[in-house]
Amino acid sequence: MNDSFEQLILTELYTARIYLERLFLISTERTSLVDSPELREITLKFHFDLENFIQDSFIKSSVLQETSLGSHTSLSQSKKFILESFKVLESLTQLNLLSSEALVEHVCDFINLCYNYSHALHNLILDSHPDLEIQLPREVTLSSEIVEDLPLFFLSKDYLKNIAQNNSDAPLVSLNLQRKKKYRDLLIQGHEYMAQSKIDVAIGLFEKAQSYDETPEVLNALAWAHSSKGKYEISKKLCLKAIKIDPEYGPAYNDLGSYLLGEGLPDESLKWFHKAKKCQRFHNREYAFINSGRAFMHKKDYKKALKEFSFALTLAPDNQELHQTVERLKRALDKSIWSNQSENETAKEEDVFSKEDPNNNPDLTT
Repeated sequence: MNDSFEQLILTELYTARIYLERLFLISTERTSLVDSPELREITLKFHFDLENFIQDSFIKSSVLQETSLGSHTSLSQSKKFILESFKVLESLTQLNLLSSEALVEHVCDFINLCYNYSHALHNLILDSHPDLEIQLPREVTLSSEIVEDLPLFFLSKDYLKNIAQNNSDAPLVSLNLQRKKKYRDLLIQGHEYMAQSKIDVAIGLFEKAQSYDETPEVLNALAWAHSSKGKYEISKKLCLKAIKIDPEYGPAYNDLGSYLLGEGLPDESLKWFHKAKKCQRFHNREYAFINSGRAFMHKKDYKKALKEFSFALTLAPDNQELHQTVERLKRALDKSIWSNQSENETAKEEDVFSKEDPNNNPDLTT
């Protein structure tokens, strides 16, 4: 499989996933649909069809958690399963486990199934909120037809087969794909060097990636690298630039707030954390709530800090440090006595989360 074809497949999967994430976010967090039987019915049926598709088309994948789909399955469980199912196709693409022809069949069937249910979700949202504007996926390689006044997107198998066979008539700008692949490789390498604390090397790689494609992701990564050297003014400017490019990119708001909090400005930081919480593109949304909790800890407003940390736990239930913080704060508040011991305890929690890396799990799917 040639690199251009692999990059195209990954791009199509990314496009479908982002559209779906946007619809799930709006339907479950920004509207009253979260308790509607219609949303649950669509999501559970989507879950059921995807589970059958993956098991029939491949093998039972360890990438996805085991589920027992039934009336007790929660909306959040189904949503998590659906979004994680994209990892199966991404892994198969990157590991070259299938022939190009087989990959075309499976990817098109998977993406088109996702677009069918995305169409149903989009219509459900518009039925209850007709004035709500929802960004549609970009139509570079996608086709669409108008169904119920809304575009129904689909990916053509013939189109992908032409690409796989290096058909020169296929409308693919290979140079652009090569630039995107180079950008992605540099971005990943930059994060690897950041993990090794080789900050200057990482900055150089991020800047090279920026020259190929100036995205919010690479600007935010650059901001993170510069903040590691204490250059917060540069970091803040880069975050603002990322926000200008994509106002829905949550990590830029979150990290900007973190830099302000590090400068001793909790009230100012809370404004940016609040904006981060509402962004459509934020895979690790719990960070905005954790950082808001940190800000309230700085303000000695422990009740509000507890509220923020507790909500973060609903988004990241496996965060053990966060579990411990919530339990200790609850005990201290229940006693209603902030003794020196409890003050020291909360100070320790504040210190733990002041060291939390706002970009600890960066989104590399650009």
